[in-house]
Amino acid sequence: MRLRCISVPVLRVPRLAALLLAGVAGLTACDDTLAPLPSGPFGVVDGGVAPSFALTRAINLRSLGTLGSGSFHAAKAINNLGHVVGVSSGNGGELRAFYWSAQGGMVDIGTAGRAASRALDINDADLVVGTLEDSLGVGEAFTWTPRGGIRPLGQFGGVDSRALGVNNLGEVVGTYTPAFNPADPSTFRGVQAYHWSPSAGFTELPTLGNPFGGVAYGINDAGQVVGVSSVSPDPNAPFLSFVWSRAAGIRNLGSLGGGFSEHDAFALNALGDVAGGAYHDADGIWHPFVWRQGRGFTDLTTRGFPAGVSGVAIDVNALGHLAVLVLEPDGTRRPAVWVERAGLVFMPTLGGVDGEIWGINDLGQIVGWSQTSAGAMRPAVWSVRFSPEDRITDVVATLTDLLPSVTSRKVAKQLNETISKANKALARLARQPPDLKKAIEQLAKAVESLQKAIKAGFDPALGQSLTEVLVESARDLAVGAIANAQAAGGDPGRIARARSELARGDAARQAGKYKKAVEAYKKAAEQALKA
Repeated sequence: MRLRCISVPVLRVPRLAALLLAGVAGLTACDDTLAPLPSGPFGVVDGGVAPSFALTRAINLRSLGTLGSGSFHAAKAINNLGHVVGVSSGNGGELRAFYWSAQGGMVDIGTAGRAASRALDINDADLVVGTLEDSLGVGEAFTWTPRGGIRPLGQFGGVDSRALGVNNLGEVVGTYTPAFNPADPSTFRGVQAYHWSPSAGFTELPTLGNPFGGVAYGINDAGQVVGVSSVSPDPNAPFLSFVWSRAAGIRNLGSLGGGFSEHDAFALNALGDVAGGAYHDADGIWHPFVWRQGRGFTDLTTRGFPAGVSGVAIDVNALGHLAVLVLEPDGTRRPAVWVERAGLVFMPTLGGVDGEIWGINDLGQIVGWSQTSAGAMRPAVWSVRFSPEDRITDVVATLTDLLPSVTSRKVAKQLNETISKANKALARLARQPPDLKKAIEQLAKAVESLQKAIKAGFDPALGQSLTEVLVESARDLAVGAIANAQAAGGDPGRIARARSELARGDAARQAGKYKKAVEAYKKAAEQALKA
């Protein structure tokens, strides 16, 4: 789901990959390393300074540490459990894949006897994918789990393979280099995109017409794959975005319009929203975009993105929030998030200037790297804390967009119920003063309806993500009530009981008992309001 650099003989990399790689000191053109946090007090930690904007309460920033004293350390992906994977260089500068969780800290995934490893994506079952490399940089795709360790996937009959993305079904996408005879250039087919699944094995994906190149970056749970290819064998032909599925084949997503050449797609969500960037030849600017079936491209430079600044949308979550890498004219890289109602929001740094963003999960947690005040590179996680009202509104908008495509009457009924209850919660919150108790009651009903929709056949991964957003909204309302009671000098006994109910809700949530969790959060709010 993230941008990777591909290195094979005489194959032109996507123009964007070359642009990004040129700005990272110490990286070569064949280096693809460019490529839930615990609930705590709102604010910024580890020395960051958060910008303020209307739709958030705060942005938390956390440095994850490193595996060694080398110079390159970056987080590449985060799942909805808040578990992170990436790359960290050891004391000798060797690159090693890592897995991080709040409970266990940073874990060295290992190299399976190779010279280097890189972890590039992770699903919600903690299945990690990436690349093992020998001393010559030749790669082999791998999967890894905390219990099972590394499993090399092989090179699929070729001479190099790399895993770039994985979905919740364990389907893997990436690139491989088919075998060729170095003495006979006519046998060379460049780098090709592939899809791999535990049941069907390896499938080479078609291209848009260029027999020498294709890259698959990301895959959603519907089995839709996004990537880049070109329509011509001309080495100067621009790369274009595609979506592929086993049922529908490959589709060229088209163009933003006249003057645009290269279009690179890097990720897509359950709705089929595609995140990427397009290069405009006249102004020399990369325009971040999102594409959706029936709507086509939305150019973020027409939606409040800063003028004269390049940017690419690297990832997109279930709510349509985009992780955006901003490239300033002076070469500075800035991590940002784009949200429909807030526009572009820049992330704080660890005290330095540069930073990059590579992934976003459905709870608004974002990963990448940030520069410290001493100029060091550190893997980082940002947590954007949107208000409960905005989170609930996002869920309503997502389900409303999905409803026309739902064919099951049972699922549609439960989704309509979820939307209705969520809107009632919003109406309660809009009162002066807000009716927190009734709002949380409606959220509990919305969660119950959404769980019924999942049982009736609604996408379980998307349903789980939206459930977590609603439950988190209820928790935030309870936390806010407790904070207000404490600030007002409320009854310590009731505040203590409120905190106890909050903890009970957290335990129920951890066990997957979402309705009980929201009910406990309601009781926490009630105790706080009485304090």
